[in-house]
Amino acid sequence: MMVKQLLRNALMLGVLVTLGACATSQTTQQMLEDAPGAGQQGGEAGSAGQTDATGIGGDGSLAIDILDEEGGAGAGRTGGLPYRDKTIYFDYNSSEIRDEFLPQIIRMAKALEDNPRMQARLEGHADERGTREYNLALGERRAQEVRNLILLQGVKEDQVDIVSYGEEKPAAFGEGDSAWILNRRVELVY
Repeated sequence: MMVKQLLRNALMLGVLVTLGACATSQTTQQMLEDAPGAGQQGGEAGSAGQTDATGIGGDGSLAIDILDEEGGAGAGRTGGLPYRDKTIYFDYNSSEIRDEFLPQIIRMAKALEDNPRMQARLEGHADERGTREYNLALGERRAQEVRNLILLQGVKEDQVDIVSYGEEKPAAFGEGDSAWILNRRVELVY
């Protein structure tokens, strides 16, 4: 059991380091604050809570800060978005997962691993720019990237399905960054 945990921690450390090297320079919080009309949309969605940028705790284990429904630890950073803990947001035209969402993906995987009979669906979405076909493919790539990280946590393959809606089910209507940033996402549905 101890060896399994050490291997899991080593694997996640490698994933976190790799993704950290690819991290973008602008966080979702910065993009939401800079977006026109951002004051009406709220703050950052799916924040990592109190963990550091690597998601590694002081004792070398994976640090996971669970957010509660009453606004517990880290909840103030979510800005009240409706799917704060089940949504991963992406940069424009990208399926790369930003390191700020890694602790959230780890929580998703932990919930699935702790409940082996639970089924989950990852729904990939894109904003309205691009062709319908391109956006469907982009939504699928985004969902597949999240699924890959969940499976790396030891979740069984048959527990997680993916589907892409492309631009067909926007979270926010309208044009401009304030809407588009909310539509570039993957949602976890249990």
